[in-house]
Amino acid sequence: YSRMKFQREALAVPLAAVIQLSGSEGLIFIVRNSKAVLRKVTFGLGEDGMIEIVQGLKANDEVIVSGVNALREGDSIEIQLDN
Repeated sequence: YSRMKFQREALAVPLAAVIQLSGSEGLIFIVRNSKAVLRKVTFGLGEDGMIEIVQGLKANDEVIVSGVNALREGDSIEIQLDN
């Protein structure tokens, strides 16, 4: 995730992290105990390939941003950091 400056500071994720989008609600995957967990979120504004999360995501949640279309809830996750 990243922080965006709109009218207020907000959490945001890349659009590529969004699994399903229906109006202002959707699904993203986060990592919990090395497993993929679906999280229902409420979206706000979008800008430059990012979308604001106004409900359902905490600042310390690890959001999965690649390969999300091949994931299922409960899949094991290995985190790889970009160098």
